[in-house]
Amino acid sequence: MTEHVVKRGETVSSIAEAYGVSQEAIYSANPSARQFVYIGMKLMIPSVPQSTTGTDAASEDATPVKEPVKQSVVEQPGISELFSVPKKEERDYSQFFISYVIPFAKGEYDAKWGIEMIGTIGKELDYNLFSTFSPLDMECTVFNTKGPGWSDNLVFMWPLQLGFGTPENNLRVGGFLGWVAMSDFNDGEKTYGIKDMKKEGIKVDRFRYGFRFDMTLVKGIKIGYRMSYYKKAEKPSNALSIGIAF
Repeated sequence: MTEHVVKRGETVSSIAEAYGVSQEAIYSANPSARQFVYIGMKLMIPSVPQSTTGTDAASEDATPVKEPVKQSVVEQPGISELFSVPKKEERDYSQFFISYVIPFAKGEYDAKWGIEMIGTIGKELDYNLFSTFSPLDMECTVFNTKGPGWSDNLVFMWPLQLGFGTPENNLRVGGFLGWVAMSDFNDGEKTYGIKDMKKEGIKVDRFRYGFRFDMTLVKGIKIGYRMSYYKKAEKPSNALSIGIAF
């Protein structure tokens, strides 16, 4: 018997041919090899049958063993390769949205409508689970300023959300911080811009924070809901949005 350690690329067929024995002989000596062989497995190779003659039996008592023959064969995977999990390709959840904003539950912040542009950077956490951050979220809004109250004309927001789904169809929930770049205030008689408010000594509350919910549907259609809190407002501001995802 000869011990052989299975190498990469070898099969029972190639090993049998290399040693000049039959596959059945190897199977008989190694019953487990009938199921599979793997890299590093030790096989016992039976001796090659001896051939003798009447005149030279004493001097030549065995057939020489053939050297292993290198050949191109289908690779037999080892145990670790059989159970290895292929690495999945990471998906990109980054998107750009343009949305039409529809405020409702009007009151102190009396908005007509607005346009919002959002650029998000997405990071996949696990299969179908991801997080997004928006370095660009700008909302330009057209407001009614007939009655008393505040109205924001240009707001920058930075949402941080956790989402579930695919890049094409997903649901995102999270919070945001906001900063008002342009705002108006109406005292019931006159409307003041930010510069006028500073002259009149009217304090401008430029910070916003809140909750937002966004859903991206098939064909890039996006719908969303936002609830914003203002320090000076008695009630939060609510808005729906519908837009296109690029």
